[in-house]
Order: sequence, then structure tokens, then C-alpha cells
Amino acid sequence: GASALGVDDVGYYEAISVAEHLVERGLKVTSVTRHSAFAPSIEYAVRTEPALRRLRQGDFELVTRGRLVEVRPGQAVIGLLEGEQVRTVPADTVVLVAHNRPVTEVYEALGGRDAGGPVQLRIIGDAHSPRDLLMAIREGHLVARSLA
Repeated sequence: GASALGVDDVGYYEAISVAEHLVERGLKVTSVTRHSAFAPSIEYAVRTEPALRRLRQGDFELVTRGRLVEVRPGQAVIGLLEGEQVRTVPADTVVLVAHNRPVTEVYEALGGRDAGGPVQLRIIGDAHSPRDLLMAIREGHLVARSLA
């Protein structure tokens, strides 16, 4: 389609990535977030502000303190967190940026909960719990150092 809505519940890099990907492809993009700012969990001056400059070179609208009310064919209904007023925006595509869940299937299949196995398993990164990349790198580093 020609238009997209990105709904950000996380407030981190994902919303920026989604919006940039869609704007770069020439879509009219509306980004709605429940937060009071775009991607508030990252450094504004270094990351968010430059991203907003890039996004505003395309057809991009940001709605803060907003929410998704309804998805319809070719459009979405959004509103603000405060009040009942809503409006319709074009949205051939809707991308939800929501919190993830841990992915432990491989860990479990290898006997991760059974401490008596021949191989010692450690669970790190998003398999442990959804977090950011820096935390996963740190956990991997610490596990690797403990293997000596």
C-alpha cells in the first residue's frame, strides 16, 4: 500500500526502525506512541533527533500520548490517551511495536531446566527476558568469561 501506521508501545529503537523503513520506501507514515515523546528510552540528541530529521524529509506524522482504537481496511482509527476524541488516518499497513516474550524453546529442548545434563546451558539475551541488545551482549560476554 501507500500508507502505514506504526504503533509504538515500547519507546525504544524499534519504532524508529519501523518508521524509517517505511518512509524510505515512499509510504505516508503515521507513528503513534503512548509515550510523551518519540522513542523516549534512547538518547534524544544523539539518536532520536537525527532520526526525526530524516523521517520529516518524507511524509511522516508523529502522534504522542496516542493509542490505536481500531484497524479498518486501508485505514486506522487513533485517539489520544486523554479524552474520547478520535480520528482516522490512512493505513494500508499497520505495524505493532509491542513488548516481546522470552523465547526459550531451544533452551528447554536441550534440557535447560535439567541441571544434571552433560552440557552446562546458560540462557541469555531475549531468551532470558526481552531487553535491549547491550544487555544481551553483556550477558554473552559474562558467560563466555566464565567458561575458562
